[in-house]
Parts: sequence; structure tokens; C-alpha cells
Amino acid sequence: MSHEHESSEAGTSPTTAEVPAEPSRTEEMLERAKRILAGDIRPEDYLPVTPELMHDLDEYCKHLETESGIVATAEARQRMLNDWTLQFHHGGTNVLARYTDRGVLVLAAGNDQIGKVRQHLNPDYRHGFALMFPTDA
Repeated sequence: MSHEHESSEAGTSPTTAEVPAEPSRTEEMLERAKRILAGDIRPEDYLPVTPELMHDLDEYCKHLETESGIVATAEARQRMLNDWTLQFHHGGTNVLARYTDRGVLVLAAGNDQIGKVRQHLNPDYRHGFALMFPTDA
């Protein structure tokens, strides 16, 4: 009997078959999507809003008010911020996303991920998410 075989049998050196495989990015994306759709939404699920985006929004709203007397409502500001945030992170890529008053939730980005979500999740389960095509910034 070889020493290699003995150490493997004793459990001191696991074989490749004994090491659990790491979940694929697709599996992680699908599990996250299922969690979000089940209502378990975490702060880190929202696309991050950069300080530059907030500054640009403030400047744009000041310009609107100064130039045309239009004061953006809180809802309008949130909609613009959501649009710009989605464009910043996913401009030029189709996404399955939802806007909320807290920010943008993206379930899937790109044809491959969107195809996997459509393949593995019931259409009724995806209620509230829409296919969006943010323009490239």
C-alpha cells in the first residue's frame, strides 16, 4: 500500500472529488435574484450612487430651477437619480431591473444573465421588474 493512499484514507489529504465545488456566478446570480424576489432586499442589493452622480443631479436641478423655474419634486429627483445610476453602471447593456424609492435593483445584466433568469424563474415571480436598455453615457 502506498503512503499517498494511506493519507487519503485517513482523511488528511482530501481528493478533488471530496472538495465541494464553489457555486458558479450564474448560480449566485440566480440565488440573489430569488432572494430579492422573495422580498429579502438588502442595502447592498441597490446599485451604488456615487458622489459625482449626486453632485450632477444637484447641479441639474439648480439649473432647471434657475433657467426655467421648474422645481423638481422628490419623486422626480429620485427618478432622475435612478436613470442616471442605471446608466452609469449598465449603460449600453440590457438589464432586468426595478426602480424603487430607495434606488435601482438589478436582477440580471446582459443577455446571458437575463436568459438564465427567464429560464429558471417563473414569469409571475418576476413581477415588478422590467427589461431596460440604458443608453451608454
